[in-house]
This record gives sequence, structure tokens and C-alpha cells, in this order.
Amino acid sequence: MNDVSLPDALATLKFGSVAEQDPDTHRVRVRLPELGQLLTAWLPVLSRKSLKDKDYWLPDIGEQVAVLLDARGEDGVVLGAIYSEQDAVPVKSADKWQRRFSDGAVLEYDRKDSQLTVSGAVKHVLVQTQADITLKTQNTLTGDAGDAVLIKGGNTITLQAGGKVSINAPATEISGTLTVKGAITGQGGMAVSGGGGATVSGSVNVSGDVIASGKSLVGHNHMGAHGPTSPPL
Repeated sequence: MNDVSLPDALATLKFGSVAEQDPDTHRVRVRLPELGQLLTAWLPVLSRKSLKDKDYWLPDIGEQVAVLLDARGEDGVVLGAIYSEQDAVPVKSADKWQRRFSDGAVLEYDRKDSQLTVSGAVKHVLVQTQADITLKTQNTLTGDAGDAVLIKGGNTITLQAGGKVSINAPATEISGTLTVKGAITGQGGMAVSGGGGATVSGSVNVSGDVIASGKSLVGHNHMGAHGPTSPPL
């Protein structure tokens, strides 16, 4: 069995505030008040993963952190930020995970209510991928926008429902050709203008009159040899 000699003093736990940042190496220097405002060497900040998967998040300047230093105080690691009376905890629940950003954006998951919330000052949400994206729920899927909703498809956009698709809007505009493979039912009238007019292949059944260039189909007369004829039967 090999003999292992230990240093006279083991590593110690200290608390201080971040004085400098090095974003390129994910390191910081920490000011330690209990050691006469000693400024540490550049110390790595502990991350959850750094090889295949990578986690990157530096503590801010002035943020209180816990530091593990070696016996001589020359090397160590920043274990992470800590809460205090000045920097109070934002959530008081053992069932919640939350990340709150300085611009007001908040990501929160409540395992008690099984609810994921994205709120606050989030101005843009970008999901950029070459894979398929599926939104699937057994309940209601709601999209609510205060201004505009834009759905762009490079080739085809399909809306599929087992029952009915409803469009509830004061006006609906379709730029391009409209093909309907089922019956069309109109309850508020219909107006067609421009293009080549309207073409119907097949029979047309009209309950009421048909007016063409101001002439009534039901009430029009023709001029015969002995005067106007009677309206069509």
C-alpha cells in the first residue's frame, strides 16, 4: 500500500463577491472580505457539464458566490452563487424550478401543478432546427396574439380536423386559387368580381330571382309581333 501525505491544511470554503469576469474561459476573480478583501486568482466556475454537453453561465459582477480554495489560497473553484438578505430568493416553493433574467423574462416549471410557464419581458422566441416539430396535446391548443399571426410553409400547409375547422374573423382574404372539394354553403350572400367572372359546370338551382345586366329572369318580357309578351312561366 502506497503512503499518501496530506497537506497541513485542507481546502477551505470561503464566501465573496465576483470582481472580474473572463467569458472566454468561464472564469472569475472573487473578492474575499474575510481575508482582508483579498482578490483571488482566476478561478473556474463549476458547471454541470463541459465535455459532450456543455453548460455555460457566468455569475455577474458583484454577485455573491461560494469558493472552495486550496490550503494556500492560490487555486480553487467557484461552486456557485448564493442567496442572501440583499439578494433574496425569488420563489418560496419546493415544487418550483425557476430562472429569472435581468430583463424580466421568467422560465418556470411547477411540478405540483405540472405547468411550464414562459413569461415576463420575452420579446422574441426562436426555435431554429432542421428537424420536424410536433405540438401534441390531448386537450385544447390555443394560440393568442395581440397583433398578427403568420404561418409560412415552403410547400404545403395542411389543416386537418376530425370535426370542423372554424375561421371567426370579420373578413377572410385568400390570395390565389381556392379549390373546394365539398359542398359550399353561403349564409351571408356572395359577390364575385374581376377575372373571368364565375363559371359553373352543372345545374344551378336558384330559390328566387336571377338578375343579369339589370334584367330579371323571373319577371322579364320580350317584345313580340303584337306587343310585349307575358313574363316566363
